[in-house]
Amino acid sequence: MTNPLCRMVLLCLVALPLQTGCPATPPSSTPPPAPYPQAPSIDTATLEQVLPKDADGKPILLEVGGVKLTLGAPRKDAIGAAAKCIDLVTDCIAATKDLDRCVADLPRCATAEPWNERDRCCSNACAIAYQEERRLGATEIESYSAVFGSTHECFPGRVELYRANGGTPRRFPRRAP
Repeated sequence: MTNPLCRMVLLCLVALPLQTGCPATPPSSTPPPAPYPQAPSIDTATLEQVLPKDADGKPILLEVGGVKLTLGAPRKDAIGAAAKCIDLVTDCIAATKDLDRCVADLPRCATAEPWNERDRCCSNACAIAYQEERRLGATEIESYSAVFGSTHECFPGRVELYRANGGTPRRFPRRAP
């Protein structure tokens, strides 16, 4: 089983070279081969054996300021669907190293409830928000962070779910309103 956080860490490692100040590459008109090759995965069973456990017995992957990130079954809600969208971006980045192209070519969700869709997908609003960040001068990684790396309102239900559970949506700086 692959953990979405592991994929996010991989994206950060792969995306670091994008911060070199090189000019942006315009999206290609030729889509990458589908399905995208899978990014390397980490076997969570191995992790579960070596990680400390919380009070419920769930393996703790990360703990910062009293907030624990644990391993467990995938969520079937807005947060889980957003993680699947981010997985799509990560898989593409691992294969192409071209974030603009990856976002432009993302499969779009057909409904406002992506957690109920059969296949992984991303909201069209998120792709548009990313492109708007780029148009306003943000780098690829700044645009990615502003849209996919934060609790952006472009993904249906995610902000509302955070608020309903007493959380505060996390926002990275962005250029677009």
